[in-house]
Amino acid sequence: LASGPGCRTLITGRRSLASLEGVRVVRVGRLGAAEARELVVATVGMARLDVEREPTARMLELCDGNPLALRFCAARLAARPRWPVARLVALLEQGEVRPEEWGEVSHEPLSALR
Repeated sequence: LASGPGCRTLITGRRSLASLEGVRVVRVGRLGAAEARELVVATVGMARLDVEREPTARMLELCDGNPLALRFCAARLAARPRWPVARLVALLEQGEVRPEEWGEVSHEPLSALR
């Protein structure tokens, strides 16, 4: 890790590392609807999401404001520009997104992120 004046390291995780020297814990809560949409738009683009408003709204609902889930969905859509948003929504609803892609061993991908 880089060190020196002005250098900072951001570590994310499910467990707190507060016992380590110099650690400052910052809890990130759920994003509001507008913030969640902005996060996805920044990666995927407004034009693509506007074409599929209902599936986009459903995807945002399934992510429930969770920044990790939102980034996962945005990254998945950005990596697959020909996928309709509805396809990702179907995978989420059917539980067909592989757990290892969420960084969690679980049969319910969204449950690990709540």
